[in-house]
Amino acid sequence: MAGVHMKRNLLIGLISLSLLAVNAQTGYCLQANAATSQQVTLDRQAQNIKHQVEKLGVGHKITVVLNTGGEQSGTISKIENESFQINEVDKKHEVTVRYNETKKVYKDYYHKDLMLGRNPRKHQIVLVSILSFVAIGLIFGIAHRSQ
Repeated sequence: MAGVHMKRNLLIGLISLSLLAVNAQTGYCLQANAATSQQVTLDRQAQNIKHQVEKLGVGHKITVVLNTGGEQSGTISKIENESFQINEVDKKHEVTVRYNETKKVYKDYYHKDLMLGRNPRKHQIVLVSILSFVAIGLIFGIAHRSQ
């Protein structure tokens, strides 16, 4: 009789171990799938930003305009699937920028200026300002000449 109880206990023990092994492997598979399902899919704008950053490549200077209105300027140090890192020129440390938090990307970065700041369209603004002053001067000259 003792042999039957021993065999039954051994059988129960083996079944328990096999169930634990199956559950452990199933749990492992679920964890792997959960990690891959957490990947964020990029919208069209973010994919465009990612393409521009990849086209520039690591080591190139960049100015990033964020959706919040802020700017980051520096050198691209790392490009990943959902974000990229730049060595920020003003803050002197590495900053991670997510593609879906980025509004625009400009090649190169611009030195701070008292009037225009770090504006990538600085030359266009200066040109329009000069042309406006010339046009106002011409109009003012023509109006005084006719008097």
